[in-house]
Amino acid sequence: QLFFDVYDQTAEGHFETLAHAMVNQIHSKVFRYGQSYSQWLLLALRQAYPHRELAVVGPEAKSALEALTARVYWPNTALCWTATESDLPIFEGRLSPGQTLYYLCQGRSCQMPTAELDTVLQQFLF
Repeated sequence: QLFFDVYDQTAEGHFETLAHAMVNQIHSKVFRYGQSYSQWLLLALRQAYPHRELAVVGPEAKSALEALTARVYWPNTALCWTATESDLPIFEGRLSPGQTLYYLCQGRSCQMPTAELDTVLQQFLF
């Protein structure tokens, strides 16, 4: 999980490669001893199905993300927030002074940013 998370935030491909290699190494054991490998199964699901990133930026980013997670479960989605400038690729160039914005992305391709909670929920669900 850690390598996938680091990849989400840094966009450094070798972390994603390591994560996939680890899941592939454990593959045969998962089916034989599934109950002991629940976290590995979650990683395999992440590898098999589309993964998204949600970046929330701005002065109210933390509370905005808390409001989102209280309303909807976000499977296979890296949830990240910042209230200040950041060099991490997921946040780079996205902070708009005085405004809290949501960026929903998949595979480094993002929807148009929105300041509306209902709009980002609609983007996620469809």
